[in-house]
Amino acid sequence: MSGALAEFGARVPGPAYRVRRAVYAVIDDGEGRVATVPGRLGQLLPGGGVDAGETLEAALARECREECARAIALGPALGEALQWFEVDGQGFEGRHAFFAARFVGPPEGTAEYETEWLDPAAFRARCFHASHAWAVERAGALSRDAFFALLRDATRSYYLSEPANPYRASGRGRGAERWEETRRCIAEAVHRSGDFMDVGCANGLLLESLGAWCAERGLALRPHGIDFVPELVELARARHPADAAAFEVANAWDWQPRRRYDFVRLSLEIVPARDRAELVRRIAAGALAPGGRLIVCHYADAARGERLLDVAVWLAERGWHPSGRASAPGVALAWIDCP
Repeated sequence: MSGALAEFGARVPGPAYRVRRAVYAVIDDGEGRVATVPGRLGQLLPGGGVDAGETLEAALARECREECARAIALGPALGEALQWFEVDGQGFEGRHAFFAARFVGPPEGTAEYETEWLDPAAFRARCFHASHAWAVERAGALSRDAFFALLRDATRSYYLSEPANPYRASGRGRGAERWEETRRCIAEAVHRSGDFMDVGCANGLLLESLGAWCAERGLALRPHGIDFVPELVELARARHPADAAAFEVANAWDWQPRRRYDFVRLSLEIVPARDRAELVRRIAAGALAPGGRLIVCHYADAARGERLLDVAVWLAERGWHPSGRASAPGVALAWIDCP
C-alpha cells in the first residue's frame, strides 16, 4: 500500500507518541453488517498490531484467528490511514492498514472476543477509531460502484426485453393476475390520499395500479417516481402524461429529493446489503413529509434460492418501529410513520 494517508484524530502537545503499525479487516456478513470486536474504549474491526518481520497479510490472518477464532480469505486492500489516539496518557501514532475480507470455514478453538455484527451506521457511532469507520465506508464504496453497474445492466436487459409487455417492464413477466397477487398488498399501507413517491418506479405501472386500487376505497394518489434507467423513466412519463414532470432519472442511493412526500415506497434490494439501513435512514429523513409513511419492501424469488426478509423484524432490529406490515408470495413489506 502506498500514497497519501487519510488522517484521523489530532496530535496534541504533551505526550510522546509511539508509532503503532496495525492491520484490520472489513468483513461483511452478506446482510449489510460488519464484524466488530470490543476494545476498551469502543468497538474495533478485527485485527491488531503487526509483529516484527510479519507481513500485513500474515498479521491479519493471525489476529482474526486469535480474536475471532476464524480463518479469513483476503479481498482487496482498502488503503491506509494515520490515526492519532491516546490511551492512559500514552499517545499513539497509529499506522492502520485495511483489507476487505471474509470468514471461511467454521470457528476453530476459543476466540478472545465475541464478534458483534453491526450495520455501518451503528459501528460509526460506537467505534473507537474514526479510521475504522472510514475503512468500512471505503469498502462499501468499492463494492457499491460494481453493484450499481451490474444492477443497471441487468434491469435494462430484463425490463426492456419485451416492449409490448408492461408487466415485464415493471419487474414481473407473468401477466395481470400474478401482478395483482404480488403487488396489491402494497396498497394496504396507504391509509389516506396524498403524494406517493415510488423509488425505483420502472415504467410507472405500480403507481398506476396503486392509484386504481386505492381509488376503490375513495383515496386519491398523486404519482411521483425515480429510476436509474432513463428508458424506464421515459416509459413512466408516457404512462402518466399529466404528471410527467414528477418523474426523474436518479439513483436512490444518492438521490436529492426536490420535495417531501406523504408516501415513499422503496425496495431494500436496490442497494448493497450493507447500505440498506442507511438508505432507509436517508429517505426517512430527507423525503418524507411530516406525518408521512415510508413503505419498505423486499422481493425474493424462491426459485433462485433467494431468502425473503421479514421486513418488520429487520426494521425493528435496527431501531425503527413499524406501524404495519403486509405480504404476498415473494413479497414482504412493513411501514414506518414519520412524526
